[in-house]
Amino acid sequence: MNVEAVCDVGINSDEILRQLDRLLADRRFSAAERNTRFLKYIVDRTLAGESAGIKEIVIAMEIYGRSVDYDPKIDSIVRVEASRLRAKLKSYYEEDGRLDPVLISIPKGAYVPVFEVRDQPRDSIASLIAETQPALPVPPAPLQRRAATWIVAVALAGAVITSAGLLSRPRAAEAAGSHNAEAVAAWREGNDLLTLDPHTATTERGMPLTLQRALERYELAVGKDPSFAPAWASLSEAYDYASAFVGRDTPEDTRRAEADARRAIAIAPDSARGYAMLGLAMFCGRWNFPEAEAAYRKSLALDPRSAYTIVEFVDLLRQSRRLDEADAALFKARSLLPGMPVLASKQAELEVDRGQFEAAVDSAKYAISLKRNFGRAWVAMGMAYERQGLESKALTAYRTAAAMEGEQRRAWPALGYLLGRTGHADEARSVLRQLETLNTNVRNCAFQIAVVYAGLGEKENALNWLERAVRTHQALAPHAANEYRFDTLRDQARFRAVLKQIGRAG
Repeated sequence: MNVEAVCDVGINSDEILRQLDRLLADRRFSAAERNTRFLKYIVDRTLAGESAGIKEIVIAMEIYGRSVDYDPKIDSIVRVEASRLRAKLKSYYEEDGRLDPVLISIPKGAYVPVFEVRDQPRDSIASLIAETQPALPVPPAPLQRRAATWIVAVALAGAVITSAGLLSRPRAAEAAGSHNAEAVAAWREGNDLLTLDPHTATTERGMPLTLQRALERYELAVGKDPSFAPAWASLSEAYDYASAFVGRDTPEDTRRAEADARRAIAIAPDSARGYAMLGLAMFCGRWNFPEAEAAYRKSLALDPRSAYTIVEFVDLLRQSRRLDEADAALFKARSLLPGMPVLASKQAELEVDRGQFEAAVDSAKYAISLKRNFGRAWVAMGMAYERQGLESKALTAYRTAAAMEGEQRRAWPALGYLLGRTGHADEARSVLRQLETLNTNVRNCAFQIAVVYAGLGEKENALNWLERAVRTHQALAPHAANEYRFDTLRDQARFRAVLKQIGRAG
């Protein structure tokens, strides 16, 4: 496809280059130099009318420095990187780029990119709401009491993103700066590995190999260049991930996560990611909620568009029942980040907390319209149905989530609890066995197991496992304070002791 062909389908090269800039500024690409170079190379050559020259051997030589005797049968680097690039493009267009007007894709089995104009370009969240998929016909109603403000805020979001968005997500080159080249390469490799998400990685024993490898690469990066702040922040995140897996020293992983985040901040006081990781360590690791809040606020002041920092901060506010503050923080975030399923799903959870169950269902459905296989949104929808007494619908939502790869730790406890509470004890115990196997072989699931026992009405077992969650310092333990499934335990002295231990008594 040359420039003339691009124009023939209604896209000019300037539009494509603007879309390329949006892609390269995104978190999926900004820390992945290989994918960035690959994508830019094939787009530039195509726009220059040189698509016929985009061959595997040429890419291997010009992008990855392979010699003229490169043999793709022996060295599959181009195919591997193309596969990763396709996956990242798919992820981007399903989430952050859902509203983008130009689609850039790479067909399987080829390396020449295809450029397309969206069939129905949608430039605001309001129009997207109006076009909710037929299978999910109820339009979402997040923040109904401020609907007019929401529409105005979203209308302004494009300007906000244009002026602030690229600054909030530093490109890999800017983050790397003049740091040691080997350290930068190791850090980027670690980022690529961590992007695979250890929560969803397949493993039969202990933490997944991808996480182990990421830890090793980050350790190498900070060893080669101790002044490399982004690598310290990434290492902190990796230790936080690692702390939940079987065979790990959880207190030591927590200590390292905190220390590495503080190291990143000491080197770069404006490190939003460093403060976010410190907030995570204080919140989920130390249960030091005031310091966690201060760190999250500092991080969001530096980078208000970090979706997962916002999610964690909102959860912190929810735990202390500061629901109006959580609502306001989420409203601001969704104005800056329209079309993010994780924020719509968090809105649903917050509405469940507030007893606004119909609104919660609508928000969950909206999140699913953005990303159909978004398990946490299905779980949130199930919670809303459950609280309305619509158990059949809730079970369907939970089963849907449980069938999704990597969602079992969220969906199984919700499913097992409701099965137990509605008299399906045998099925609930089957879920229990699966959770106990996961707890023994892979990662700490004591809190989730306690939830299922609560549904079965076995208070002693529920308290035993909840105390175990506290004793093993499971990150979910502080959620016991507001977990409605533990309502039957609240008159127990042991439960009140648990709340005291996690700093949520009273």
